[in-house]
Amino acid sequence: MQNDMAHLRGLLAVVGKGPLLADPGMSNAALGISGASRIGSKTAISDAAYAELRDAIANDGLRMLVALERHLGLRAMEAIRSCDSLAQWERRLGAGHGDIEVVFGTKGGKVRTTHLPNPATALVAVREALQVLGTQGRLAQGKRLKQAEAWYRNAMHRLGVQGHSLRYAFAR
Repeated sequence: MQNDMAHLRGLLAVVGKGPLLADPGMSNAALGISGASRIGSKTAISDAAYAELRDAIANDGLRMLVALERHLGLRAMEAIRSCDSLAQWERRLGAGHGDIEVVFGTKGGKVRTTHLPNPATALVAVREALQVLGTQGRLAQGKRLKQAEAWYRNAMHRLGVQGHSLRYAFAR
């Protein structure tokens, strides 16, 4: 309702009804819709829980996907499709840069630049993922992208981890 009122206020301003906005009866408090929080209920995985999670994962590919999400701030699909970018990321991070370009698996297919708070840890994660990729040929199991995505989502569910909590921890 707060968003709807914000839209209505914007429309009133556009059509020249600005004086109505000054009316105290138009405030969210007067309408009884104030006080909501936008903080949300999602939580970041703690460092201790992340260490336990990595130790609990037997599959090397899954462990690397989790590490990429945590240390590079990737979304699940970006981590699954990261195989084509790992070598480029290793060169960039190895050259001392503190950011990477995420190309594959992004929302809307838009290339985005991710600034890494700890490039050294990210470089370790990328190198480990490259080693696993070299031995297994892929990080996620499944012949097709949809199968790999379902495998990853189900594996995270079985581990009892909210997938995006890794990305929240990176952002924090």
